[in-house]
Amino acid sequence: MDKELLDYDKDKNEEVGMRVNMLRLKKGLKSKEMAIMLNITYAHYSRMEAGTDGWSLNILYKVAQIFDVTMDYLLYGYGETKYVLQIADIMKGKNEENIKKLIEVAKIIL
Repeated sequence: MDKELLDYDKDKNEEVGMRVNMLRLKKGLKSKEMAIMLNITYAHYSRMEAGTDGWSLNILYKVAQIFDVTMDYLLYGYGETKYVLQIADIMKGKNEENIKKLIEVAKIIL
């Protein structure tokens, strides 16, 4: 296998692990609790979060559901919540004035 591909996989596993770790800590969950929720061993979960083991699509999907984030966020770091994607959908085709109004409403809500 190509070394660049292996490096990419290792780097991507570490990135995903860091994001999952931040989400887990933010929610106050322990690693053992996450392992139970994902129906995997604690050792395997620890290795995934550390970036040593890879993340399957099935596990990523479950993690996205647990933290109410998109898989894009877990993989790439953007589009954190499904609401970000919904707002982006609303903004498609809108003129600049409507986008500014939407931003102002969002600021009030947040």
